[in-house]
Amino acid sequence: MTSKTMREMLARSPVMPILTLHDATTAGDLAQALVRGGVALFEVVMRTPQSVAALRAMREAAPEADI
Repeated sequence: MTSKTMREMLARSPVMPILTLHDATTAGDLAQALVRGGVALFEVVMRTPQSVAALRAMREAAPEADI
């Protein structure tokens, strides 16, 4: 994994959704849909008990995304 600056990440995807996920079982599909839609940069906030599992699922499902 290479380290990217925020400027480099925003140049690739100027929109960055901030996500609060309550269900980790749908997180991988969400990540893939975002990437297919041209959004390859998103943040998962740690507000729910499922946040860490959702983050892991998203990274596995969409390794090309910056999460």
